Amino acid sequence: MSRPKSKAKPRPVQPARVAAPPPPAPAPAPEPEEPQVPLWLRLCGLGVASVAAFVLAIVCAFYTPLRIGSVLVPVSLVLVVAGLAGILRFAHRITANAWLSLVPGGVWLVISLILSSPTHEGDLVLGSSDWVAPVYLIVGCVTIGVTGYRVLLSGFRPPLDVHSRREPPLR
Repeated sequence: MSRPKSKAKPRPVQPARVAAPPPPAPAPAPEPEEPQVPLWLRLCGLGVASVAAFVLAIVCAFYTPLRIGSVLVPVSLVLVVAGLAGILRFAHRITANAWLSLVPGGVWLVISLILSSPTHEGDLVLGSSDWVAPVYLIVGCVTIGVTGYRVLLSGFRPPLDVHSRREPPLR
């Protein structure tokens, strides 16, 4: 038997739906630049670092003859290494200048040398009657040298990559 024909209109054929291409990936956000520190704040930071180096030289010089019982305790050696490294790094961070960051090291060195020379009355703070005072001066100078070397090299940038025309990442 045949089917009765319905009077409904045939549905129009809809075109096949094509998937839309995915939206393009967003461009990577540029790295935020560090805000510029005003010059007066940099100079104040350098002053703070220089005063800290002055205080470090005075305090560590008076800790060189520290004894517990009859044993000489070289606390000043640990203090001078940690203190100078921190002060010089702070000065480099705040001034953003490798050469200015060495100023607190110079302040420490001048004060330590003044304290190692006797006064007119014969008083001597950094005497050489024990081994801590000369080692204190040597360790402080080596700390200034090593930290200064690292600070001076932190400004080194390798040459541009010729093929990519962009600067290679800092190590």
